[in-house]
Amino acid sequence: MSSSHDLFRVTSFDKAQEEIFNPIPFGDRAEIVERLCSVLGFQIESGTLSDRSSQVIVSYQYHHEDDQGRGVEFSFMQDPVIFVSINRAQPEDFYPVIHVLKDLSPFAIVENGDMILDPERLYYSFDDWMQLNYEDSEI
Repeated sequence: MSSSHDLFRVTSFDKAQEEIFNPIPFGDRAEIVERLCSVLGFQIESGTLSDRSSQVIVSYQYHHEDDQGRGVEFSFMQDPVIFVSINRAQPEDFYPVIHVLKDLSPFAIVENGDMILDPERLYYSFDDWMQLNYEDSEI
């Protein structure tokens, strides 16, 4: 079942419980969003980088061999970026962001505001991801 998730930076996953209440910033929102959007698949959907008070939504379009894919939207609400949010998604949907920002790792994923997941323990197979999302939409 899909839900809401937030991605935080941490010094180590063991300290994630404490650090999500005093988060480590990712950096300047404009720089983070521009860095993501320099990679194929990412693009700004709404919001402006110059308005620090607005929410910026960045989408990522997954593609497969048959050129079909599913989009995921990431929300950047603060500047500097304290966390990245997704709704109606799986924790594995953070993979493209984690991949682009891997030099800022380690990370922790907070699911529905309470359960903390270690992104290093998630399995990021595109075929498994497609099957999981197919099953969810069939239910």
